[in-house]
Amino acid sequence: MFYKHLPKFRFFFVSPLHQNGIKYQTDSHIKKILIPILILHAKDDETVPFSLGEKLFNHGKAERPGGAQPIHLKIFPKGHGHKLIHTAPELPSLLNLFIKSVISKNWIQFNCE
Repeated sequence: MFYKHLPKFRFFFVSPLHQNGIKYQTDSHIKKILIPILILHAKDDETVPFSLGEKLFNHGKAERPGGAQPIHLKIFPKGHGHKLIHTAPELPSLLNLFIKSVISKNWIQFNCE
């Protein structure tokens, strides 16, 4: 995104957040979540690069304790970007199946591929 390259961006936006204890450290928090996780990420997301979504997923798989419930990553093709995943035609059925599998604790039935 272009705004990251504006003069003083870190000074006016990032530094004040950090000074007030606001940091986006999702990777340090995901290992504490023991309930099922479904990460939705589009290949062409320019706000949060796809590589970071994959990194978060892999970190969650590796760092969550053995008793943690499953973590899934649903990859959406180009055309969904950062804001259009909600338009994916398969999203309602995917979420429905995920919620049903959470309630029933039957993870075999859930496949987000």
